[in-house]
Amino acid sequence: MPTNNGSDYGIRNGSENDSENLSANSSHSSQEKVPSTLDARILGQQGRFLEQYARTRTKTTAARYAGVHRTTVRLWEVNDTLGFRAKLAAASEVFTDSLEQFAVETAFQMKPNGSPILLLSLLNANLPEKYRSGMAERDDTVKNVLAELKQISMRQQKNRKVQSETNHVEEAERIINTSA
Repeated sequence: MPTNNGSDYGIRNGSENDSENLSANSSHSSQEKVPSTLDARILGQQGRFLEQYARTRTKTTAARYAGVHRTTVRLWEVNDTLGFRAKLAAASEVFTDSLEQFAVETAFQMKPNGSPILLLSLLNANLPEKYRSGMAERDDTVKNVLAELKQISMRQQKNRKVQSETNHVEEAERIINTSA
């Protein structure tokens, strides 16, 4: 997954020059507020958090990466600190887009006897509106994939049964021929 410095979420990665960068960006309008040093520090922490969250979709890991406690992230979310909720949603979308792209690439590379269960589970968990069965409006992709997998499994079972029956008939014929 490409590295993101947080700019996709409307923030900059936390560096010592964040205050200058943010001040320069906000000077375009006289009505915009110049962020305080605290806001600049929080924006940097949020940027590092969101960068990692877009890769892993785990808040604890991303918080550790950003150098903040998981509770701090929860407070940013509850209080919508510096517009955090929208940025979190954007980072989540980056993750699900990456996951879906990985699923497509994996599907094309999957061996015929490969098991897609983990892949389907990840898609189901992260894109339930598209991949979870029982959703009101859903894409039939998963349904079609599962139907195809079921058909493949049934063909394999039938082939094994036919092979097994053939082996039994051949064994019976061999026994009859050796007895006669």
